[in-house]
Amino acid sequence: RIDRRRRALQQTEVCLPVPPGASIGKFIGKSGVELTKLQDRLDAFVKESLGPGDADSDEPTKWIFIEGKDPATQEWSGYIEPKERIRIAFSEHKKPLMAFIVGRVRAALIEKCGTAELPQWPIEGHSGAAHANQRQMWLSQGKKPPAPNTLDDAKLHVAHAAIFDAGAQVY
Repeated sequence: RIDRRRRALQQTEVCLPVPPGASIGKFIGKSGVELTKLQDRLDAFVKESLGPGDADSDEPTKWIFIEGKDPATQEWSGYIEPKERIRIAFSEHKKPLMAFIVGRVRAALIEKCGTAELPQWPIEGHSGAAHANQRQMWLSQGKKPPAPNTLDDAKLHVAHAAIFDAGAQVY
């Protein structure tokens, strides 16, 4: 029991905002089917990449949560509407793949919600942050970037094709 409690306390959470006007129901799917499929694919990737965890059977079966904020108590809950964030709970075993998992959840959110505008996640302390942020957003969604005009644009196309067309893994 002590080991289980220790692992629970070492859990890290990442929260992604749901874009305004997004149809979160498409991301979740009927009876949570789409969300479950996404989590199952990510679980399979984690097991393939890192092997089974120390005590995989003790890990929670659900680790991606869709939550809303209660206006009265200011607490987050899965029972509150409207849904405003996606919370991803990382166990110690999944932490090495945190960036990849967050990127895949973001890509699924953007792809399934059908938002006209991509949400902006700034890269702090990075020169050329706007350009880097634009590249990051193109590489986090399945939609292909516009035709290349420069060498950097061509590199973006190659990276996008490697990730989405060839199924490459990004580290």
